[in-house]
Amino acid sequence: MASEPCSVGEARVAAERVIRLDPQARDRVEGRRGALASSREMLLFAIDTRAATGLRIDVEGSGFDPAVELCRQEGGRLVRVAENLDGPRDLDPRLETVVPAGRSFVVVRAESGSGPFTLLVRQTEAPRPIPVRRISVGQTVTGRLRPEPDRGVTVKDRWALQVEGGATYLVAARSDSFDTILWVRDQNADAGGRTYGENDDGWDGLNSILLFSARDSGTRIIEIGDNNGNGGEYRLTVRLLDPSLASLPPR
Repeated sequence: MASEPCSVGEARVAAERVIRLDPQARDRVEGRRGALASSREMLLFAIDTRAATGLRIDVEGSGFDPAVELCRQEGGRLVRVAENLDGPRDLDPRLETVVPAGRSFVVVRAESGSGPFTLLVRQTEAPRPIPVRRISVGQTVTGRLRPEPDRGVTVKDRWALQVEGGATYLVAARSDSFDTILWVRDQNADAGGRTYGENDDGWDGLNSILLFSARDSGTRIIEIGDNNGNGGEYRLTVRLLDPSLASLPPR
């Protein structure tokens, strides 16, 4: 599965929507105001960084339900690397992530309604790399995410999978405690590397499932996150997809 396209297909950004971050100015908040005239309208902002850094991105809507996407340019097009619809306590979304040096793009759109909003970007210390454990094809592993109710969608666990070029893989996550979200990325995941697949609610309620095809052999990083900050145990399964008989893993 290829990286998902950004909701805004073009990278033209008005000058007043460019946010240039100073690597020395940690925790200073940069803000931009905007307004969506309808639920179909989207506004595009740019964030320029001179080094890889952590970011916290908040959108505060007035009278409507906003959503936020973080996008990067990949192969001449904009692709989505992170998304959040609702924040930890209300409908205002929050993203906490790491971006590489260069330009990233933020899309503000509406899940419903329309109206004015404020985009707030805070530069934070880049978090320490998340330990990576190994998972093999045909294996089911278990893990636990700690509760973090005050944060938005955050990646908590990473698993390394060795893939063969030309093969297609099924990855599924199930939890009875939290709303899972899955990504498959390259080994540069800490710096916004390429995304090969993403799924939130694709299987049996709030559980996640995705298919991705490997163009070449190598290592892919499977990331599992918690959409609501509840934390708890999960099960992660990887299968090699048989083209003649596709099946979901057992519940």
